[in-house]
Amino acid sequence: MGSSPSVESIIPISALNLVVVLHIENFTRVQDLQPLSDLSNLEGLAIGGSMWAAQIVDSLRPLSSLNNLLYLFLVNLKSLDRSLIPILELKRLKNLVIGYNWPIDELRKLKESLPNLKYGSLFYEKFIEKFGTSR
Repeated sequence: MGSSPSVESIIPISALNLVVVLHIENFTRVQDLQPLSDLSNLEGLAIGGSMWAAQIVDSLRPLSSLNNLLYLFLVNLKSLDRSLIPILELKRLKNLVIGYNWPIDELRKLKESLPNLKYGSLFYEKFIEKFGTSR
């Protein structure tokens, strides 16, 4: 899709059920990711803010139903509930790139619970300790 700070809803995306890879960048007016939960064929998903503004979403919960995801990039993204637990459902993930602005305990749960994870930001324990938050 690309970068578009003027987009206010991603509901039309939910009709794109044959999409395999989706990149949403700088949709800063969009907080609800629920429409993405209908994209059952997704193997790759990137969601993030811009260089200057974080993408803030209500929750990552809608992503938990994307069982075919292999690649997930959540760059400069924050959720209001501060939970990474929905990502624990994505057992096929091979590559997960996220910022370290999440609670340290959440980052560790991900690292321990994703059996197929081979690449991504969770392999740098020093960064988790240094940049992860205490809550």
